[in-house]
Amino acid sequence: MLSDATRVIAASSPYWIVGSIWLNEKRIQDILNDANTSFARFNDAQIYADADRTSCVAALPYAMVPKDRIELVILPEARHEAPIKRWNNFNVRTTAKVSAVVSRYFIEGELQLPPSTLDVMHVLTQQLGSFFPIVGASIVAADSKRMSVPVVFANKRFLSCFNADDPANAEDGAAELESSLNNESR
Repeated sequence: MLSDATRVIAASSPYWIVGSIWLNEKRIQDILNDANTSFARFNDAQIYADADRTSCVAALPYAMVPKDRIELVILPEARHEAPIKRWNNFNVRTTAKVSAVVSRYFIEGELQLPPSTLDVMHVLTQQLGSFFPIVGASIVAADSKRMSVPVVFANKRFLSCFNADDPANAEDGAAELESSLNNESR
C-alpha cells in the first residue's frame, strides 16, 4: 500500500514534520479540508527543528497533528497524488500569480481558479477550503533559504498578507504574447 501514500513536509511552528499520508483514493487537499476529522496522520514521521531539515529531533512510526496547527503542507514531488481522480475530475482553470505571507513564510506561485473568475478575493474567501494550493511555489522561511516546490497547501488561518494578479489581465497578457509570437513567426 506504499503506492497509496504521498510523502509530504508540514510546517507546524516551530517544527517541520516529514512523513507519508495515506490517500485512500483522495487528494491531499481533500484530506486537509475534510471537516470530519481534526487531525492529519503522518506515517514514518521525522520531526525537525529547522526548515532546512538538518537537525532531526525525533523519528516516530506516526504522528497525529491537529490540522488547525499546520501552517503549510508541501508536496516535494511533481507527481500528482491521485492521478485517476484528477483525470476524472479535470477542469480547465485560469491562473493568477499570487504572493502570500503565511505565518513566517513568504510564498510566491500560482493559484488555479475556476475559468470565469472575476474576483480572486471572492474565490479565496468563499470557494477555497481552509487549505488552498499554490502551485509552482517558491517559499522563503525566516530561518532558511528559498525553496522551490511543485505544490504548497497554505492554511488560511495563518494567512496575514495576500496579493493576486487579476486573472483577466493574466489571460489578456497571455493572449497578447501568443499573438505577438504568431506574428513574429510569419
